[in-house]
Amino acid sequence: LLEERGELLLDLFITILAPGDARAEASIMSKDFDDLFLREDSNIKPPHIDGAKYLVNGEVKPWKGKTQKVYSPVFNSKSDKSNELGVYPMMEGQAVMDCLDAAVHAYNYGRGEWPGATMAFRIQCMEKFLAGLKAKRDEIVTLLQWEICKNSADSQKEVDRTIIYIQDTIKEAKALHNRESTFTNDSGVFAHTRRAPIGVVLCLGPFNYPFNETYTTLIPAILMGNTVVMKLPRTGVLCHFP
Repeated sequence: LLEERGELLLDLFITILAPGDARAEASIMSKDFDDLFLREDSNIKPPHIDGAKYLVNGEVKPWKGKTQKVYSPVFNSKSDKSNELGVYPMMEGQAVMDCLDAAVHAYNYGRGEWPGATMAFRIQCMEKFLAGLKAKRDEIVTLLQWEICKNSADSQKEVDRTIIYIQDTIKEAKALHNRESTFTNDSGVFAHTRRAPIGVVLCLGPFNYPFNETYTTLIPAILMGNTVVMKLPRTGVLCHFP
């Protein structure tokens, strides 16, 4: 139906605006329109992510409950067949409370291992995560394209912007740590201040920038020693699994 409407609009456009050899141009434009659709015999194959798992207390566990299938908005040409990209868990009940309890226990009123760790150690862990993210960049870009139909350039920008954001956050954390290592003098009063984590943080991600906006809340919360419960967006969820 979309192709038929496209042909009709194209014919109307040519009739009104294009005299002379417009039909030759129409043939080219029509081909370009057809190329927007994925052909069933195409060598381009959609990715598939088995997302029936979740991360809790530092361990990835299999999810045996209800799952939701994820379909791509990219359709095959000449058919109404969509591409299944994978599944994600529809977490509920006790499993959700177990995740919250794990985050509360890990924080332990600020006495847990992570909130009690040095800034240098937390930065080291974040740099290791960043290296892993860079290695998965292309896979994440591909998933963004297939799942939310974001074009290649914008998908790359979203992932690259996230990488730059993490680098900048690490840089600022180092500068903050250095400033806190010295005494400040205000009107003859010397003080030594140090920022501390505040507790368990809930991070939510939106559907339109499911990767970047999720990590702009997660990264600073984690880096400053908080523990986190992370709720992924239902649209754009699969890019987080690699």
